[in-house]
Amino acid sequence: MSTITNITEKILAEANEQAEAVLKEAQEKTEELLLKRRKDLETEGERELEKAERTAAAMSERLVNGAVLESRDVLLKARQDLLDRAFDAAAQSLKNISDEEYGLFLKKMLERLDYDSEAVLLVPPSRLSLVQGLAAGIAVKAEETLESGFLVDTGPSRYNFDFSQLLDFRRNELERDVLSVLLEGKE
Repeated sequence: MSTITNITEKILAEANEQAEAVLKEAQEKTEELLLKRRKDLETEGERELEKAERTAAAMSERLVNGAVLESRDVLLKARQDLLDRAFDAAAQSLKNISDEEYGLFLKKMLERLDYDSEAVLLVPPSRLSLVQGLAAGIAVKAEETLESGFLVDTGPSRYNFDFSQLLDFRRNELERDVLSVLLEGKE
């Protein structure tokens, strides 16, 4: 029986050796797979982190650009409001110029114009009595819709010296100069 026991022990020993070899190989493969999976996860994590950083940077850039645009819009609106107030004040000032300044301007413009005896000078009702003494050689009428300045109607054409309309007409070309005067030393 000792041979059977020896053979059995030998088979068991070989089986144990093979089991240990298989177990060792399985452990090595498991460690290898775990190491590979860890590296894959680290690489994927790094990619995700880079992607998140790019997304954050893009979002940050969009927010900054949005803030810059909003700031520019606020500044442009403030400048436009400032211009509107300046032109409104200028229109009001022209509407309320003194009789002396109005008379001088009227005489100067009438001297420059070429009109015949049938021309009519249209003035605001508030200036009618002043103008009747100043405008020799031209008929004078009050124009209810006219608030400032005057009009010269020659029949086929009309010379417009309505201060508010002249100011509106020249506003685009005057805005840059007015804004530079208003903001002088503030930028």
